[in-house]
Amino acid sequence: MLKLVCFLICLFTIQQSVKASDSLIVELNKVQFAKGDTISIDGFYKYHDKSSAAVTLNVWIENIEKTRIWKFRYPILNGEIQADLVLNENIPEGKYAINFLVQKEFFNIKGKVREYNAKSKGLLYLMMSKGKANYIGNLLPDAGGDFQIGKMAFPDTARFVFSPIGKRTNDLQIDLVTPLDSAFTPVFVSTQIITVGNPKLSLADTIKPYVFDESKLVEGLTLENVTVTATRKKKIDQFDEEVASGMFQGYAKIFDGLTDSKIASATDIFSFLQGQVAGLDIKLSAESGGYSVRWRNSNVDIYLDEFKIDASDPMMVNPADVAMIKVFRPGEGGPTNGGAIAIYTKRGAYLDNASRKYNFLIKGYTPLLSVWR
Repeated sequence: MLKLVCFLICLFTIQQSVKASDSLIVELNKVQFAKGDTISIDGFYKYHDKSSAAVTLNVWIENIEKTRIWKFRYPILNGEIQADLVLNENIPEGKYAINFLVQKEFFNIKGKVREYNAKSKGLLYLMMSKGKANYIGNLLPDAGGDFQIGKMAFPDTARFVFSPIGKRTNDLQIDLVTPLDSAFTPVFVSTQIITVGNPKLSLADTIKPYVFDESKLVEGLTLENVTVTATRKKKIDQFDEEVASGMFQGYAKIFDGLTDSKIASATDIFSFLQGQVAGLDIKLSAESGGYSVRWRNSNVDIYLDEFKIDASDPMMVNPADVAMIKVFRPGEGGPTNGGAIAIYTKRGAYLDNASRKYNFLIKGYTPLLSVWR
């Protein structure tokens, strides 16, 4: 009888242990792909702890010669993820290992305000993501200046701009960390092998086992340095050429914040622009404290570092941190045909010793429909 009781106790313990174990199942639509095909990923994450209802699936694709790796990441919400990767025509034919790594972390932001005044009213932050509505929130750091923005999911990248509440000038110095981009130990690693095209594989390539190299977990987590080559071009022209993309290129009236101090001396960016461009009507609203910007009775679109914002939103950028303002007249190009103002902040080699840190471009999740290039 005693043996039976011990056996039942042991069996109950084993069952509880199995019950507490999470598991991951990933299904692909097929294993042989042609260029232009779509890899459909269906992931099912079985969890037992409520804290695992929101985790991250890293998808790292590596060719079997281990000469190159492509990295994607997706949110797993309530145990499920469905994503599609379209194969670009430039992906070489060959055999590839798709590694699925579950990271317990979900996207969040941790920051620290240097020399924080604990008596302040806290911080306002503006989150701008392309194709989505902007979000304005506020937070109160602790006495040491530390703060955290909880779990959120957004595709591609977003720009976060922080400013002190109740102050007209922004002189914040913030150190920011996104734990999702830090080194991590996956709770699960599974691998599936696929083939692209009809490659000529050697016998060794077809029979040797692929093993995921975990040392890659701590590789490539820092941004590449940007080298600016000196040329005879004006500094502002060089900045425009390097930073402005796509529809933001082309003819525009440019105001230089790199070598001219007029923008930096202004109360704010819109007050600087008042009277600078014929036909541009900028008015301050006494009620909201924001601006209305129109061009001969038509609304003008405003962009901050190529993210669309509303002129009535609080402008949280210090004029001294503006590198360039481009004004596109209606019908003369730019991101819209009705006129646009594009504001660019200083960055990289164009930062100066007085530059503050409160404006951050942050990587989010891979869009659920994206291209493997």
